[in-house]
Amino acid sequence: MRLSKLGAKLIKSFEGFREDAYLDSADVPTIGYGTTRYSETKPVKMGDKITRKEANKYFLKDIRWAQRAVNKHVSRDLKQYEFDALVSLVYNIGEQAFLDSTLLRRLNGDYPVSAANEFIRWVEAGGQILRGLIKRRVFERDMFLGRSMI
Repeated sequence: MRLSKLGAKLIKSFEGFREDAYLDSADVPTIGYGTTRYSETKPVKMGDKITRKEANKYFLKDIRWAQRAVNKHVSRDLKQYEFDALVSLVYNIGEQAFLDSTLLRRLNGDYPVSAANEFIRWVEAGGQILRGLIKRRVFERDMFLGRSMI
């Protein structure tokens, strides 16, 4: 499966656009729509600048690994809105955290409602609960359940 335009809009709305590199909530240099690496060997560094056009290019590249992770690790068929919500989560928490998650185990165990309730557990960064992550996870959970669309 591939991320829908609606799913991309969701992720971009939560990530927001930043033309100047900044430290995200986990103190990782980030730019554009959540880009942390330009390539395997070139991380974002403080002082970097980016245009919206460049940010869109990196976003499309970045989103591929999150799509691959969901396609690779989820063993059941997904509806588009479920896939989009999961890609948003994975883009934010990373593939390894997703792979190790109770959410994935419950989803693959065919307990989608129980899996959906796991979204809200991913609201900490840098050892703190963040309001923005609470808002994002509630929206992702509701989207996963087909309750909320942008």
